[in-house]
Amino acid sequence: MDDIAGLRTAIFTWITDDPDPGGREELYRLLDRLPASAAELRDRFAAPHCFHGPLRAGPNGINLATVRATAAALAKELSEDDLVLVGYDDRPRGFDLALEAARTLTGAGARAVLFGHPVTSPYVSHEARARDAVAVLITGGLDDPSVSGVRVVNGPSLRSLSLSVQNLGPLTEIPQGPVPRVSEPEPEEYLASQVRLVDPYDPKIIPFHSSSPLLASALEEAGFGPFTEAADAELLLDLAPDGSSCTASVRDDEEWRELSPADLALLLADHWRRKEREGSYVSDHGLIRGFSTGDAPVYRFATGPRLRHNAFGSSPDGLAAALVLTEVAAGMAAQLRTVLDRLDELAAEHGVHLTSHVEFDVPPSECDMYLRRIAKCDKLLDAPVTRSAGDGMRLTGPGFSAAFECGPSLSVRLEVREEPVPDLPVARERARASVEALSTEITGLLGIA
Repeated sequence: MDDIAGLRTAIFTWITDDPDPGGREELYRLLDRLPASAAELRDRFAAPHCFHGPLRAGPNGINLATVRATAAALAKELSEDDLVLVGYDDRPRGFDLALEAARTLTGAGARAVLFGHPVTSPYVSHEARARDAVAVLITGGLDDPSVSGVRVVNGPSLRSLSLSVQNLGPLTEIPQGPVPRVSEPEPEEYLASQVRLVDPYDPKIIPFHSSSPLLASALEEAGFGPFTEAADAELLLDLAPDGSSCTASVRDDEEWRELSPADLALLLADHWRRKEREGSYVSDHGLIRGFSTGDAPVYRFATGPRLRHNAFGSSPDGLAAALVLTEVAAGMAAQLRTVLDRLDELAAEHGVHLTSHVEFDVPPSECDMYLRRIAKCDKLLDAPVTRSAGDGMRLTGPGFSAAFECGPSLSVRLEVREEPVPDLPVARERARASVEALSTEITGLLGIA
């Protein structure tokens, strides 16, 4: 869509079918600024539909039109007995977008319940499992308040929804139903279930600080303490805005060191394995992958696809990760050690495993094209690779791998392994250099600037 005339045609076609007066006005203002606004308009119309992106008008944004389309596509794939929970976090326009989704669902005859206040992703996932329901959550996931998205729990995949969206017809002809029953969040059972992850007999003394009242309350309920000011703490913890992940920093002499998502995943899984908790341990970290002890619950210790997920159960939960990490830190403190000491021990015994992620802003409808490009690759880092396909594509070479996954964008997870050597700093530096080289080479293979 390089010519201005073609761009205008696409914009006017969209405006005609946009159910949001504010969105139409937003695009009219940009049209008035052509040709100066051409680059921004091309970006807004670069994809046919958006599940995660900037809060803005146009098909490549999150707005009433794209949320209506997603909800209508979901309604097509529901059975008549399905219950749909609709929630939103505290980002701008969250309630308006959730209400649009809810009314689209009731307009299609679906049973829906709308949460009356902002909720976190883990809470909605917990409620969906407890009620055997599908859930729709308006959330951006990360820290940027200008970004939002539509997340579906216990429902069809984004790829399936993407195909359904293409066959909807005019958005203005999609019926809107009544406002569904409004339910107030009741997080008590969810919080209690997270606190139960902590062993009541393990050490609990660790000076910690968190700016999240929810997290601080859960940690104190689990018996950890003391809660203190950041300057006096040994452990700093925080939750992502949607609650799906946590960040953690530990004191390293007089400085703070933020633990990477891979560090967190490794510490959590290592801790529970040493405690001989029965279950299936699923992780994208090479030291944990594939550990299983029968039919007990599944515990996921994942670092992706967006670098900050550390989950227990079927979806990411930052509160659970923070609680168990605090249990690890308190246990180490009782031995006059830190979690950094344990990470060094694991690296010395098993080698350095370094993971990283690269995100490419590729719409789901174009993801297969890029996977086909990757399928032609037979060498990375001057070494032969083997290919395996599943939900995406995985390339594996000597001491490294690259896993490609389609979602709201194309996510590439990189892992490099260095064999155990006496000099850990050297091994870690080699691993970092290899990850950077892999990222550069893969970007070139995909042909994405």
